[in-house]
Amino acid sequence: MDPELDDEEEVCVEVSGQPHSTQSEPAEKMKNSQYDDVIAAPRSTMDRSKLSTKKQDFQVRVNVHEGRKLLGGNIHPVCNVHVGKQSKHSRVQKSTNKPLWDEVLFFDFNCSALDLCDEPVTIEVLNSRKIRSDSLIGAFKFDLGLVYESTDHQFVHKWVLLTDPEDKDSGAKGYVKISISILGPGDKLKIPPKSSSTDDLVDIESNLLRPAGVQLQPATYTVKIYKAEDVPKMDTDYLEGMKRVLRLQHGDHDLVDPYMIVSFAGKKLKTKVMYKTYTPEWDQELNIGVQMPSMCEQLMLRLMDKDHFNRDDIIATHFLQLTRLSSADPDDEGFLPTFGPAYVNFYGSPRESIVDDELEPLNRGCGEGCSFRGRALVELTVNIGQEPGKDELIRDIDSEDLLRVQPFQRRRRYRLFVGFLEGTMIHPVDAPVEFEISIGEYGNKFASTTLPAPSTTQPTNPVYDGSHYYYLPWGQTKPCVMLNSQWEDVMFRIESLNLICRTIDRLEGHLKDVKYLMRAKAPLAESAGKLIKLLDELIIDLNQPLLELPQKNITELDKKLYALRDDEMKRILIEAVNLRENARDIDVAINEIDSYIYRLQQIATEPQNSIPDVIIWMLCGNRRVAYHRIPSHQVMFSPKTDCCGKLCGHVFSVFLKRPSVPDKSNAKRQWKLPAKLQVFVWMGLEDHAKGIQHKPLDGEISVFAETYENMISLLSKWTIRAMPRPKWSDITGQLKLPKESFTTPPGWRWDGEWFINPNLSLSYDLDSGLSTFQDDVFENQLRVPGSDWPTSKLFWTDVTGEEAQSKEEIMCPTGWEWTDIWTVDLNRAVDEEGYEYCLDQSVGGFVPVEKTYHLCRRRRWVRTRKRNPDLRQQAAHQRMVRAAEEGWEYSRLFTTKFHLKQRTMDMVRRRRWHRKMVADNPDADAIFIIDPTSDTHEAVAVSSSKSGSRGKQSDEDHLHQRTMITPTVFLTYKEPHTYQLRAYIYQARDLFSADPSGLSDPYARVVFSRQSQRTKVLNETLCPTWDQTLVFEEVEFFGNPTMLAESPPIVVVELFDYDTVGGSDFLGRAIATPIVKLGGEHQMAKLNWHPITRGGEPAGELLGAFELYLNEGAELPFMPPTRQDVYQVPSGIRPVMQLTRIEVL
Repeated sequence: MDPELDDEEEVCVEVSGQPHSTQSEPAEKMKNSQYDDVIAAPRSTMDRSKLSTKKQDFQVRVNVHEGRKLLGGNIHPVCNVHVGKQSKHSRVQKSTNKPLWDEVLFFDFNCSALDLCDEPVTIEVLNSRKIRSDSLIGAFKFDLGLVYESTDHQFVHKWVLLTDPEDKDSGAKGYVKISISILGPGDKLKIPPKSSSTDDLVDIESNLLRPAGVQLQPATYTVKIYKAEDVPKMDTDYLEGMKRVLRLQHGDHDLVDPYMIVSFAGKKLKTKVMYKTYTPEWDQELNIGVQMPSMCEQLMLRLMDKDHFNRDDIIATHFLQLTRLSSADPDDEGFLPTFGPAYVNFYGSPRESIVDDELEPLNRGCGEGCSFRGRALVELTVNIGQEPGKDELIRDIDSEDLLRVQPFQRRRRYRLFVGFLEGTMIHPVDAPVEFEISIGEYGNKFASTTLPAPSTTQPTNPVYDGSHYYYLPWGQTKPCVMLNSQWEDVMFRIESLNLICRTIDRLEGHLKDVKYLMRAKAPLAESAGKLIKLLDELIIDLNQPLLELPQKNITELDKKLYALRDDEMKRILIEAVNLRENARDIDVAINEIDSYIYRLQQIATEPQNSIPDVIIWMLCGNRRVAYHRIPSHQVMFSPKTDCCGKLCGHVFSVFLKRPSVPDKSNAKRQWKLPAKLQVFVWMGLEDHAKGIQHKPLDGEISVFAETYENMISLLSKWTIRAMPRPKWSDITGQLKLPKESFTTPPGWRWDGEWFINPNLSLSYDLDSGLSTFQDDVFENQLRVPGSDWPTSKLFWTDVTGEEAQSKEEIMCPTGWEWTDIWTVDLNRAVDEEGYEYCLDQSVGGFVPVEKTYHLCRRRRWVRTRKRNPDLRQQAAHQRMVRAAEEGWEYSRLFTTKFHLKQRTMDMVRRRRWHRKMVADNPDADAIFIIDPTSDTHEAVAVSSSKSGSRGKQSDEDHLHQRTMITPTVFLTYKEPHTYQLRAYIYQARDLFSADPSGLSDPYARVVFSRQSQRTKVLNETLCPTWDQTLVFEEVEFFGNPTMLAESPPIVVVELFDYDTVGGSDFLGRAIATPIVKLGGEHQMAKLNWHPITRGGEPAGELLGAFELYLNEGAELPFMPPTRQDVYQVPSGIRPVMQLTRIEVL
């Protein structure tokens, strides 16, 4: 091994206990042991003859943690533990070769310490599916003396190797991790630490107990590291400058010096370092010697950046899960781990984050990576027979292998289309919000190695929904993004994976219906009929043959997985046919079908899918706030219907989350949703993208050229002189974009002239989303020292001191009506007349008591108004007219937030110009390139037929690339459809307690589309019964109502514990789908129990129902009855309660 690895960061956890002998060491016989030919273990110097012979009370605690690589297919393992003459067993884990028991078994003895050491211990694992005589998988035997002689009389996280007690030469049958402790009089239990997620990085073989005589086979894991691409920059600008000063880095390239570390079972090797490159080519073979079978289930690939000035940086980490790359099923031939040649994708912290920040552990593989950080071409093979010699650990790959992997790197063009229909549940932010779509390096607005693409939405100011959250007012113009990219041709892998996933989804959906009928105590015939229909459809799905593999460019793993899937699906088919013919008990049949789902899920993996995940980023300013990852196969299109991704071509909801490292201290922060999106996603080969990607959206795709007109205020006049940015520019002000210089590319033409298209999100006032609003204005008075307050010289301002209209001049806005008259606000720190005093208004510091040195006083006048629903459309029209009058947006600086109404301190303004483009050729794309050599910076639109190609340019190419821009894409609708949602919230049960009393004061907040409402608060209960109906009026959706009925938008119900002081405590979140009624439906909604989760864990259940009515002239049902101004759940939906008496005798 390379000695430089000693300087790298340790990835191994501490191995508790003394090191055990390896295979090369002779197995030492145990003294005074009944099984002196059973165990190979370190010997203690304890003399058992000196142990006490007095009887005492002992307790033996056996913690059975988990099992791995248990022999057999579709087994239900259970662990039996025999200590002396006592026997106990764990729970049965169904359909798994990797059970997780985590149970503690207790055994009590009254004997001497000497006799206790002679008590035998047997660890057995059995398959509960088989009859008793044939159920043993493997066993391991030793005596308690081995534990008693260990430190603190305990084993901590020891692995034991299971064998056949009657035939030890048959080899290993699996592994079980155990912890054993012996407690005598006066002993204190030392609680062992929990198992670490890095167990697979430890040299587990040194922590293994195995029977003497059982020999492990030596093997070599050969990992071939060919190349990598899209490796990100790691050094900050400050560190780069220091390197140049110290002459540790030369030139202007902000490149990296990457190398790769391979770690398996505590052994590490690394490749050579490639300097100053984003695309290193190592072409090296790393050989790691292990003993087979090995318990390690993952092989770590860690991408590093060599740093001469500081500690080497971890770029990203990827784990190859060996259980997905191999098979040990005794019913099949099985196969050793194999992989590739194929690309693996690396994910970690955002590229813009600094080194050693709080998200740096994501680069170590701790938690879900939120940003793409490169990919590498690797290959894995395993050879049994011998371990590599010292001179064979690292070798160069021969030229034949380099030629062999060339066909696997062939690229095809893919297109990704994403339409943003809604952005809701946004928390208050201090800057406009935009969303970015990226796949790999493509679409990353901060990347410099790929051509630009319309991958981000327009910055939009969130608007308050009137209750709690904010939403993005996209209205009838929805932002869209389109990306072209190039990846390997892996469609045959994705189609096979999606085919199995579709079978699983249908099976789970039908099984859910059967379980619902069982819970509802439906007639047995109805449940049985549904179950028979389920099995019939499953048999039809399993009879469909798997897609044939192509003749070329397939790996050994492709062949093995095809055979494994085919055999497993045939076995399930035979069992399903037998179950349909012989099933007599529905509960037994349901358990059997659950096992089918688990077995199908085990083969529904594709480790060689080299296309990266689609990542949606929420940006606020230039800060990345929240993200969501979508596996690429779920949105991939295929001409074969059953081979399409389940999300491809559908509208679905996405919950964003903040980047974080798994940590209980950050749990509460993760419970809060940054945003919820409703999106439409389509991805596929460019050959399949001809007009198909946005057809289901029932809207029109519009493409606009965009530029901004900028002005600055000098001496109270608007001018273009001395501006820090060009008169015509992009939204950032970095590019000069005069509108006269744009020209259309081949396949495109202009549709109309340039027009002002203002950002309508700026037209929403503070009263947006509210049903009632309180206007206020401040009456101000000034005096000279020693004089009285004047009564005639008054001036009016707002709360910030900006000049405002007097209260007599303030008119009620359109769509509102006054509910009272102007009154002085006395509910503040003011005197009896409502005045507050200060020395100077510009300085502030108002106090309620007048002093002689005070020169300014003011008082606040307030007046309440309420919204008139009949004038809603008129108000919305007036808002749009007001925004489109001149289209100017105002701000103090170009870098601060803009607003629609001009203020005194505003120094800059801008407005947005658009010109529509129409594609004569459906396949034509456009990129506008600014010629840096032109005096006018003319914007020349060119065809982007090669925009998917990867840019590895020189310095001149980078300069040219920085002048590229893309058009803006929108999805436009004509008129929205109006709906009404009725949310019937009846009760919840088994909620978390949030108060010291052990109870909570729960209330529910229901969020639907751009609106949110909350129920009343119930005090001191974990099972609240609200019996409340929340009515959402004027809910607008665009598109065909029939399509909405097929894929209804979800309803989010969040539960909180109300606190008088401080914010409410989050209790959990439930997701529900409403019943859509377009007219004529008379079926009453039924209350259902919806699971509540918090942080991925169960947090109770919510009993509710939801109905969505199309409200366009059709007569709606009568409103529910009210009680204390609250709508109740109507009769027919509310459950019928029965009085029950409980007698306790």
